[in-house]
Amino acid sequence: MKLFKRTNLSLLITLLGTGYVLAAPVAHASTVMECPGLNDQFSADALDPAKVNNGNKTNTLTPTRNVSTNDECATYMATNGTINVQNNGSTGNVIVQSSGVVNVQNGGTVNGVVTAGNYMEAKDGMSRQYGGIGTVNLASGSTTGGVLIGDGSTLIANGADIGWVKSAGTTNITGGTINPKGYGLGTPGQEYDAAVEINGGNTTLSKVTVNASDSDLEQAGVEGIKIHGDNNFSGAAANLDVTINDHTVVTALDPLTITRDGGAPDGNYTIDIADSTFTAQQNINTASGAGMQVTVASGAHPVAITTAGSTFTGSTGLVLSTQDAGTSLNDSGSTFASNNTMTNGTVAGAGVGIFASGNGSVALSGSTVTGLEDGIVLDTQAAGDGTTLTLANGTNVSAGSGTALHVINSNGNADAVAHISIESGSTLAANQSGTIIQADGGGKAEVTADDVTLAGNTVADGKDTELDLLARNQASMTGTFNATTGAALDVSADSGAQLHGAIAADASTADLTVRGGAHADGGVSLKNQSTGLVVVGGAGSLLSRADGAAVSVDNSDAEVDVYDNARLQGQDGALVNVTNNGSAKVWLSDAALAGNMTATGGTLDLSLEGSTQLDGNVSATKGSVILMDNAVLNGNVVGPAVTVEDDATLNGNLDVDSLTLADSGTWKLGNAPTESLDTLAMDGGVVDFNSSNGNYKTLSATSLSGSGGILAMNVDFNPGGGNDKLQVATVDGTHGLQVNSGQGVEHPRNDITLVQSSSGNGSFNLVGDGKTDAGIYVYDVKHDGDQWELVQSGTLPTNNPSDPTNPTNPDKPSDPANPAQPTGNPVPKPKDLSPAAKTALSVAASLPYAFYGELDTLRQREGDLRLNKAGSGLWVRSFATSNKMAQSAAPAYDLDQYGGAFGADKRFVLSSGGDVYVGGFGSYSYNSSDIDGGSTGRTNSAGTGAYATWMSQGGWYVDGTIKANSFGNELRVVGSDGSRTRGKYDNSGFGGSIEAGKHFNLPDDGFIEPYSQIAAFRGSSVDKTLGNGFHIHDDPTRSVRGQLGFQAGTTFEAGAGYMVQPYMKAAVLREFVNSNHVALNGTTISDNLSGNRALVGLGMQAQLKQSLQIYADVDYTSGGPVSHSISGDLGLRYAF
Repeated sequence: MKLFKRTNLSLLITLLGTGYVLAAPVAHASTVMECPGLNDQFSADALDPAKVNNGNKTNTLTPTRNVSTNDECATYMATNGTINVQNNGSTGNVIVQSSGVVNVQNGGTVNGVVTAGNYMEAKDGMSRQYGGIGTVNLASGSTTGGVLIGDGSTLIANGADIGWVKSAGTTNITGGTINPKGYGLGTPGQEYDAAVEINGGNTTLSKVTVNASDSDLEQAGVEGIKIHGDNNFSGAAANLDVTINDHTVVTALDPLTITRDGGAPDGNYTIDIADSTFTAQQNINTASGAGMQVTVASGAHPVAITTAGSTFTGSTGLVLSTQDAGTSLNDSGSTFASNNTMTNGTVAGAGVGIFASGNGSVALSGSTVTGLEDGIVLDTQAAGDGTTLTLANGTNVSAGSGTALHVINSNGNADAVAHISIESGSTLAANQSGTIIQADGGGKAEVTADDVTLAGNTVADGKDTELDLLARNQASMTGTFNATTGAALDVSADSGAQLHGAIAADASTADLTVRGGAHADGGVSLKNQSTGLVVVGGAGSLLSRADGAAVSVDNSDAEVDVYDNARLQGQDGALVNVTNNGSAKVWLSDAALAGNMTATGGTLDLSLEGSTQLDGNVSATKGSVILMDNAVLNGNVVGPAVTVEDDATLNGNLDVDSLTLADSGTWKLGNAPTESLDTLAMDGGVVDFNSSNGNYKTLSATSLSGSGGILAMNVDFNPGGGNDKLQVATVDGTHGLQVNSGQGVEHPRNDITLVQSSSGNGSFNLVGDGKTDAGIYVYDVKHDGDQWELVQSGTLPTNNPSDPTNPTNPDKPSDPANPAQPTGNPVPKPKDLSPAAKTALSVAASLPYAFYGELDTLRQREGDLRLNKAGSGLWVRSFATSNKMAQSAAPAYDLDQYGGAFGADKRFVLSSGGDVYVGGFGSYSYNSSDIDGGSTGRTNSAGTGAYATWMSQGGWYVDGTIKANSFGNELRVVGSDGSRTRGKYDNSGFGGSIEAGKHFNLPDDGFIEPYSQIAAFRGSSVDKTLGNGFHIHDDPTRSVRGQLGFQAGTTFEAGAGYMVQPYMKAAVLREFVNSNHVALNGTTISDNLSGNRALVGLGMQAQLKQSLQIYADVDYTSGGPVSHSISGDLGLRYAF
């Protein structure tokens, strides 16, 4: 309804009384009115510069016109001049062109439109540009109906009352009121669409009150502030720079709209809003608009909106719809709120704090978002990517009946993905539903929670819906995480994040990734043909569940990857549980887990790689277990086929259809006394019966195939003992048996069955050298019918009767009908003794040789004394001997000796003409015996003794020596199976020799010296047990050696006391003792050294001066217990 001015009311009554009705001016407000007829401000005449009365124009003669009276329907025009509308003055329209200026002063009124170059639709329905470039100044207390500012024009208003403004130039409005209903004129939606419409240029609004909330205006769709480019303005004018600040208040159906569409050029929009309020007014007929609505449908240049400390309230606090990824809204500390939920209008997201669609970005810092239904809705309807949303610095988003963050897809675009970041203390709240994050209707989103604490549920619902959630940097999220009705949910936790709640899928997909020390304590549950990928990686990362298995798969398919020291934990040790025809593929790499994995009525495929260790049982109806690299499974396996390869190990009982071992893969049997397999395939690998504690086991299999496998079996070699056994129907390929040694057994049993097989072309042999040891015995494997047995090798026949009731050779029985029971097994031949026995015998036998090797150096002194009888003297000798001992009663071995002796003697001249020399000496030697197979015996010998020598003038001599030795012995045994052990013991010995001979001089300074010698040695007894249980008891070792020989040579004198005496020697040696023996593990074995051997040698003595002699000789010996021996020594004597 139009209102009339009081001053025109009497005229209207008079005209009605005379019968004439003239159109009187109609007031649109108290000070602005529409003029009648041709004077209508929006008529062609009122807006036509040519129709302006010359008295109302500025010109060269009159550059300034002042309007101080009421001329409220007259059009004025400022052309390169100035029009001042003064206090109490009024005009109709004012046309500005050619840099004209209009000043509406305090109390002045423009009862029309100031046109300065913008476009407007007038009465004829055509949009035209009105006016030109100019400047409009509106003073405080002035009133102006409408203002058109074009490109190049300027509007400056301070405290003015304005009906409406449409600007594409430069506009600065400070204070005052813009109210189309109160001060404007024209038809809403025709002459003007908004209280403030910005088409280009630069606009600043400060402390302005904008009110377009009248119901007539709302029904006409008049907006508060409309920012919309205009194709009539291009170039720099296409760029919009808008600032709204300092407590500007806007109230309207749509208080703020920002639009770039096909009707606008592709310009840059830069919009800064601070400390202002935008309220969308609701009436009873329609929902209110949004507090701010942004629509960018075209263009490539950025639309950048910055808000701070402001409030946006409406059916939706903010609506942002953009097809341009360059559109952004960055807020700090503002509030976006929904105050109604009416949906019979066209407002998107009614009841929502923020509604964003398309692919722009919204960044909120310290902001508050409140929705009566949802807090924030992101609609991924745009082509390309979706909206990017950032919540930072304590931003709070709360929902009423809906979800705090809600992602939808109203247009079914399968490609668009919303990107959401929640960080630095921001919060989400859902007051009624409990759901803080939800994607449905095909919406797709990537959500990151960074260093925040969130409480509430996360939901992905509906076909084509995809929700990726990442919690990181100590973020904490408490609530359930659910995927339903065909949706896909991908949840990740990293960098110490905490997820407190179950991850579940119902006929959907739910993936979980836990890395970087993060924890997820609600487990993963899949049901109703769901699918899921569970990845847990990195030290400290944990997936756990207190009320069930860490991963539960019910009629669904799952893949579970755990690596790099990450962990799974479940109730009662349940790690993975598969039921109801479900399936799970589990991959463990470099992980340490404790717990069980089961598949009841389902399939479980389990792979262990790297250095993984799983302590727990595996049970499945179908599937497989594969161990590779250095993986270890400590537990029982039921059902699946099992493969163990590389250096992996499985420790436990098996109840499976097939077992495949390859490379160095090992199966260590569990504690069950019997195990049963269908097929056993071994391309390498080890079956370790793991019975070292005596719980011997029997393994049964239908078939054994492949080649190169090893069965590591344990045997109790004691009489009546047990052993591991393989029972297999068919054997193919060649396989090894690795059997423990039994070095501590005194009388080990023989013919021990290890394998029983009824068919096949396979064979077995002992690994290594094909032998193992028990006591003094060496065993190998022999095939006898359907059996492979451990059999002693190289044994000599026993004298014990084979039939005690009918003995063939009773051992002096007191009752031939009841002879004594056999006391032991047959004794092995020397070459077939065990390495421990050979080593013990060699060390015992080497003691006399060590003793005599040191003693023999003394007899070379005879030549020294014969060569120079000057007086007392000091002497030193070194020697080396290499002996190859022959195999007789004792085994053959090599004995090497290195050592030396030193001494001093004193000469006594007898009155009868002879000489007596009395002296003492010390000696040391290192003796090493080498046994075939790598065993060695080592003896460090140290001795001391005394001697006396009588030499007559007629050439006779007698020499006597006594000597005592200490022996430090070490045995290093390498068993037939390659096992190693060692032992040490000390003993002592003493002995001596007496030698007599005569020196005969021959022509030409030659000589010959026959001699005879008797020497004896006795070593102390030994009782020693080696580390492997092998027991040595050595009775005292005795030796009596006789020697008969001669030495012949000649002397060359070189004058001045120098002489050289080369010689040769030959002798026969005999060892008289043949009763030495050693008890090894209770079996007495001869250690016989007796026999004859011959010795030949060459030597040389030289006197370098009267008091100094040197000497050297080399001997070769062969015969009796010595295959051959070479020895040599060097020495010198100093006489004084």
